[in-house]
Amino acid sequence: MGSEQKIEIVPVDQIVPLPYNVCRMDSEKELMLRTDMTRVETVGMYKIDPILLRRLTPEEIEEYKKKGKLNARYMIVDGHRRWNAAVELGWHEIRAVITDMTLDEAREFNYKKNKIRGTVDPMREAAYFRYLRDVKKMTVDQIAEKFGMSHREVERTLSRIRVSPEVKTLLVGVTALSPLHYEIVGSVPEPEKQKALAQVIAKEELSTREAQIAKVAIEKGLPPEKTVKVVKAAKREKLAPKEAKVVVEALAKKPEAETLLELPKPKLVEEAKKIALPPPQPSKQEEKLYTCPACGAKLKLVDGELQLCR
Repeated sequence: MGSEQKIEIVPVDQIVPLPYNVCRMDSEKELMLRTDMTRVETVGMYKIDPILLRRLTPEEIEEYKKKGKLNARYMIVDGHRRWNAAVELGWHEIRAVITDMTLDEAREFNYKKNKIRGTVDPMREAAYFRYLRDVKKMTVDQIAEKFGMSHREVERTLSRIRVSPEVKTLLVGVTALSPLHYEIVGSVPEPEKQKALAQVIAKEELSTREAQIAKVAIEKGLPPEKTVKVVKAAKREKLAPKEAKVVVEALAKKPEAETLLELPKPKLVEEAKKIALPPPQPSKQEEKLYTCPACGAKLKLVDGELQLCR
């Protein structure tokens, strides 16, 4: 372990990135990092923490040579942003701790480290879980146990990979985009409805709560323009999710009832329920049979009254 913690100076051209790095860093943090690194090279090198590398196996070295990476000797486990900045700033060397991790161990370490920092890219996380499920043949429960998550959390994470590349592009511009946005869109099975939902989310900059309402509307077959109106009405009147769902179901059942969206909350929900919920069926009279102790005839108990023998 002591040798693993030894800090070494490694030429940057001997380093290749981890193919499955899940890290995502915002532009502000990236700028702060570059500020620390744009000093005199020897000062900058010691200003930042060492990166973590794994030694490439002889087989991996040969594979990288075929790809034109003749000097490749190490792979980044943690520290991609620092290495990228070093390359762009023209550094020749960088400090590093070198380990003998396997590729799978490196992927796991990279994921856990970024999860702790809160810098995991949601789509790369989903891709990593898919790799564990499809390639490493791990069950959802095994993945959940491995990373201290619930079964439902893993399923929701995997749902993100059902978002098509085209839909991902549509969501890129959403200011407050979160993993839950991807999960909401990914839970819609039909590609065209996925696309319609993503377009509404992007155009209206929907929060995740609003996106949930839009999802229900799109799945019920409401067109995008009517979906937007429902979301705006729900936001204006501060409808609870169940109330918004009733409104959606009312419009799906009776499209011409769009004017109800102009009503204030109590009336809006009341009128929507009249359309969406079927009227209660009258209950049949409770009827039970009893035996007359005198003659053995069958007696009926109807609405609490015993119908006596004649």
